Amino acid sequence: LHCLSNKIFVTAGAELNSRGYKSGSKVRALYFDIPATINYITKPMSLMWTDDQLIFGAGAFTGIGLAGKYGSSGNWTNLQFGEKTTDNRSRTDYGYIINLGYKTGDAPALMFSFSGGLKNVIPGDRQTTAGEAMRLSTTKVYLYFSLGDLLRK
Repeated sequence: LHCLSNKIFVTAGAELNSRGYKSGSKVRALYFDIPATINYITKPMSLMWTDDQLIFGAGAFTGIGLAGKYGSSGNWTNLQFGEKTTDNRSRTDYGYIINLGYKTGDAPALMFSFSGGLKNVIPGDRQTTAGEAMRLSTTKVYLYFSLGDLLRK
């Protein structure tokens, strides 16, 4: 957290995200019998603005694929990361972040965050001219508190 003024600050950190992905017209969510999960470590950074109650922010993230699996009914296969035709998914990911939150008094802020992937995570050698694309996204709801606020008390 880096304060640029009383109302504007920058957040940065590292996250371990486990993501499902959209396949065809169905959204595959992490805990609902999904055919694939992919674990990425991401580096998000957002520019945030607050009016002491509402919090808005936008930023970007980069990510590196660590592990993943696909399958169903207990028959899981590990994903291979890379850019070759024998790989399942690209190792890297990047995209944008949109944040919205509400804070009252000294309580932690209730935050909503959406991270949308811009990179096609289908390996480069497997991409066709038909325009097939797969982009990962994450939606989070969490409580946010500033370490700076805690240290000042």
